[in-house]
Amino acid sequence: MIFHLTRSSADSGQVPRSGTATASLTAQEAESLAIRLTSGDVSAVRSVITVSAGQDLDAAAIAGLASLKPLTFDLASFQDTGESTSTVVARSSDGARWTVQLVLVDDAWKVSTTEPVR
Repeated sequence: MIFHLTRSSADSGQVPRSGTATASLTAQEAESLAIRLTSGDVSAVRSVITVSAGQDLDAAAIAGLASLKPLTFDLASFQDTGESTSTVVARSSDGARWTVQLVLVDDAWKVSTTEPVR
């Protein structure tokens, strides 16, 4: 599943990427992403994932995301991976940890992939 994370350069409390002040993830942004992803609401989930406008979202996927709450992001794990991409680790309610791949597009973080931390 592909997710979308929005960022705003006006926020404070940023965690910079590789010494750049323009690319960061704030606690507020991470919290907003987690709340929307686990809301169980199709519109809220769609607002934070990168899917084409006409693509249907599977009800089971929405319910599966809702079962992850509370979902938290470890801002200290935020790392630049080059070419306007980064990773951050998220932890779900069952203690599972996920590596979340982010892509910076038009000043917005978009979560492109996730995979279990190994």
